[in-house]
Amino acid sequence: MKNKIVTALVAGALWQSTIGKIAAQDIDSMPPVVVKTVPQAGSKNVAPGEMEIKVTFSKEMRNGSWSWSTAWKDSTPEIIGKPHYEADKKTCVVKVKLEPDKTYGYWLNSQKFVNFKDAQGHSAVPYLLAFATSAAGERDHAINNGNAEQEGWQLWQARKFDEAAAKFREAIESSPTNANARNGLGWALFNSGKADEAIEPFEKAVSLQPDHPAALNGLGQIYLSKRNYDDAEKFLLKAAPKAPAAWYGLARLYLLKGKFEDAERWAQNIIDAGQADETVKKMLEAAQKKKLSEGLRLVIEPPAQ
Repeated sequence: MKNKIVTALVAGALWQSTIGKIAAQDIDSMPPVVVKTVPQAGSKNVAPGEMEIKVTFSKEMRNGSWSWSTAWKDSTPEIIGKPHYEADKKTCVVKVKLEPDKTYGYWLNSQKFVNFKDAQGHSAVPYLLAFATSAAGERDHAINNGNAEQEGWQLWQARKFDEAAAKFREAIESSPTNANARNGLGWALFNSGKADEAIEPFEKAVSLQPDHPAALNGLGQIYLSKRNYDDAEKFLLKAAPKAPAAWYGLARLYLLKGKFEDAERWAQNIIDAGQADETVKKMLEAAQKKKLSEGLRLVIEPPAQ
């Protein structure tokens, strides 16, 4: 199972490298891309049974149009509900029945099938979603653990950080190797002002999953908040390929260090992705002028510890 899912992920990376350059120069003309999946691509302990697979794209999508394609023979689970888009018009959902101890794979668009399209008709960049289910005897454990983690994120989104931390701790106690739950605990602690306590769960998440983008970003943001710019840079750069949230930290960091060309690159990435606010626009302007004003410094520089 492990070899199959790793092979599938490598195949996805190779496919992405063959897409070629995108000619469009503005966000509306660019193809949509997958920004989130449930379960997360590469997951290895998804609970078997009925579940909803969710795929969120970067743009509003054309209703009633999708391509859930097989990645290899018998790679897709039994479908028990018609695909549909949620109210955000970006998230496509399909209800399926998963068997225990099996690796699944979908091409979300492929060389032959390109019906995941945005409202303007641009086909989405192909994406390989591969994941594996836990063994039958582990089902109840996986469900219970998943429920605690899910409740933790719901509480975190409601900004109930102490309650969220308790749920993430519950999930970790049930499954000590759950990197996502440790990442959640790190963010609950960090967002409640307990940065020093957040380092340990983030570090543990990275030890369990060295390329965990959210945990790497968490460590980078903590060190940035402490003005430890060297360590912040190290972790934010590791997070950046899969965590656009790290781009803002990198733009801030490089401006503060006077590395204006690097700051310009990361600020421009944020703008190109359509995620820029007024502060990002001011950071890009400062980077291009190679001058950080005191007013902008006050906005982006972390307070002294």
